[in-house]
Amino acid sequence: MSYSAKCVEKLAFTAANIPWNKVSCPEFKNFMRKYTGRHLPSLKKNYLLKDCDMVIKQIRNSIGNNNIRISVDETTDRLGRYIAHLVIGKLSSEEAGRPFLLALKQLDKTNSNTISRFINESLGLYCCQKELNTEKLNGLSDGTSYMIKTGTNLKVFYENITHLICMAHGLDLVSETIRLNYPDVNGIISNIKKVFLKAPIKVEFYKNSLPNTPLPPEPVLTRWGTWIQAALFYAEHFDVLKQVVMSFEATDAQSIKKAQEFLNKANVKNELLYTKTHFKIIADEIEQLENIGLKLNQNMEIVEKVYTSLKNTPGKVGEMAFQRLCSLLKKESKKPFYMFSK
Repeated sequence: MSYSAKCVEKLAFTAANIPWNKVSCPEFKNFMRKYTGRHLPSLKKNYLLKDCDMVIKQIRNSIGNNNIRISVDETTDRLGRYIAHLVIGKLSSEEAGRPFLLALKQLDKTNSNTISRFINESLGLYCCQKELNTEKLNGLSDGTSYMIKTGTNLKVFYENITHLICMAHGLDLVSETIRLNYPDVNGIISNIKKVFLKAPIKVEFYKNSLPNTPLPPEPVLTRWGTWIQAALFYAEHFDVLKQVVMSFEATDAQSIKKAQEFLNKANVKNELLYTKTHFKIIADEIEQLENIGLKLNQNMEIVEKVYTSLKNTPGKVGEMAFQRLCSLLKKESKKPFYMFSK
């Protein structure tokens, strides 16, 4: 059996997301004893720590003597807790290399100090600081101010680190600029979403009226590019969607009343068509950047493609989107630098 297969076998419970305290359940213990002929181990044993060391050793073997790339991200789970993740992988000019989740930790608060400490402690699991200082280390994060400061902080510990900003997140910030300049379009998207939320009768009416049209998409704050994707949907189906929403009684819900008010505004259809014509590339390229395995030259081509497209986009909003992209490319530096995807 291969080393990797042994790791999977030993971590079967963890891989299946089964809490280890389940082994103390009498019925489960009897079931396993009956069908495997073996006794389950006690929870007092330190199996998981040993298996953790085994997995880290496997990661070291995979990366070998190559330079290292890390990617750090912080998000909020459904309970509102701040969760930081650190992904590590091989930095090679020949291939993207497989990424590994090295560490995951709940933070009391999110700032440059807590993220810097988390990265330093997590890399300590992989190898000592002295070894990392002999290799080139590329660090990737989003473009928030505390992540930029984190990159500066890490220079103290790792003199060879190069901090890069995730281009997919950068393009999402550009789409956020577009959203802020189109409050009426945003009003349509947010209110129509509420019209069909927990309203099975209205959903059924929608499906009967538009059998070949899916329900309006719901933009997700933590998923990049979803607002523009929603705007593209409304641009394509504006007339039929308006007909359905206008057939509802405005007195039934505040969201219906607001949605109808926004739909009746003269400018919204033109704004949706403008977004579809000039900003569809942003949603498309974010999706491309989220693909695992893109090479360096492919990332650079995507950056140049979006840059050229926004530069040639007419109108005030197009100019503001282009300026936002330029400011991201020049962030923390007096000259442009390329940003790469996770």
